[in-house]
Amino acid sequence: MKLKKSLQKIYLSNIPLITTVMLLVIVISSEIYARAGGGGGSTRGYSSGGSGSNDGFAIYLLLRIILSLPFPLNIIVLVAVIVGFIFARKTQKQSSPLNSVITPSPTPTINNYSKPSKTNQNVLNRLPVGLDQREFLDKVKKAFLQIQQAWEMQNISKVRKFISDSVYQRFNIQFIMMQQLKQKNLIENVKIEDCIIVDTDCDDIYNSITVQITATLKDSFTSKLYPTLDEKYNETFMEYWTFIRKVSHKESNIYSNNNCPNCGAELSGNMGEVGKCEYCSTILNGGDFDWVLSEITQADDYVITIAVNKQYKKIHQQAKILRTHIPNLSIQGLEDKASNAFFQIKGADALNKPEQMRRFVNDDVYTMLEESFKQNKGIYNRLYINSANVIAFEDFEDTISAHVKVKYSFQKVIKEHGQLTFLQNSIMTDAVTFVLEHKKEGDNAKGDLLSHQCPSCGSPLQDTTNVECEYCGATINSPKFGWVVRD
Repeated sequence: MKLKKSLQKIYLSNIPLITTVMLLVIVISSEIYARAGGGGGSTRGYSSGGSGSNDGFAIYLLLRIILSLPFPLNIIVLVAVIVGFIFARKTQKQSSPLNSVITPSPTPTINNYSKPSKTNQNVLNRLPVGLDQREFLDKVKKAFLQIQQAWEMQNISKVRKFISDSVYQRFNIQFIMMQQLKQKNLIENVKIEDCIIVDTDCDDIYNSITVQITATLKDSFTSKLYPTLDEKYNETFMEYWTFIRKVSHKESNIYSNNNCPNCGAELSGNMGEVGKCEYCSTILNGGDFDWVLSEITQADDYVITIAVNKQYKKIHQQAKILRTHIPNLSIQGLEDKASNAFFQIKGADALNKPEQMRRFVNDDVYTMLEESFKQNKGIYNRLYINSANVIAFEDFEDTISAHVKVKYSFQKVIKEHGQLTFLQNSIMTDAVTFVLEHKKEGDNAKGDLLSHQCPSCGSPLQDTTNVECEYCGATINSPKFGWVVRD
């Protein structure tokens, strides 16, 4: 009894010291194992909200509550929490760097992964009729490995034909940022542990299939200019890759064949912002011929997406009704356009080039963003989308608006006098809702804004703040030609 009282007295007199030590243990352990939801294994910490400083206060408050419990119950609870926390950090399935996986070295084969993984029977029943699951999963794994190589090389021309426009912009914008920071991301020992079909959907325009990919890797970030960016880590991670293909597709295999499925010409090594055949101008990455990667979702976000998707029946029903006005309206297509707009805007912001986003937004949004750019500083050390989801439609007299919520993670840095300053101590997560507008019974576009073509006459366009085509005088960012960001 006396011993217990003596220990309790020592404990009570040292609460501040014990609190501080325990706080340091938890913070240090979180920094060692946290990879910030896809942004790389940064030892600078983790934040899932708008401010990294709130995490430390929350931990401190939790410790104070535990330490207020009667002795020795408080010590038992505290030790259990710390052990559980560290164990969870060690075993947590994290996402790969920059929301993508990187190059294997040496390049692994997919021969050992040809056997179809087990998939829930309800999902199997909803797969597109005639789908060869083995062939589809082989394409997924081939895309996975080839995209890793493209990422490390910072050159995605070889995979352009089977990635959507938004996935292209996701990589392209980050490459530009990495090049400014003289940054490389090298990967070794990539191994696909598992590849399972977990969901499938159809919005009458596209079939979509989501695959859960589990892999291990060893990677390192290096910067010739800023050693503070250098990081190395080993990890196991899980991501959800969504592939789309049009319901009315023409059967082809763009993964094994480097010829245009329309005209047969050999595809060039540089397909630019649009995956287009330079001979017949056929768009290859639109899902007209084969499965195309349209989204990469982090494990934590996918859990949320599943819950949200239960509410999506209403969204699908609305989309079906609205196709009487816009026949090619697609939920998957809208999410891809919103993601693309996101990267166009963020790239314009970081590079201080507002003309880069001009053709994708209306006049009011452009004016608002141009003004906000003046207040922003720095470039992105990390920038990627966690998820993108259509959350609502609005049916007006002559237009239709679609609301798309984009959740993203980022970290900005400032380069000044050869020094690097982090504007965020950790990789932050935020969300923005894009409102895209389309005219009812709009005209069929003759050109693609992504490929710098006037949608009215098809003439070439430059990155400029002028939204009138110099050839035909049409307003190129008009919602009558396609979806334009209006808010």
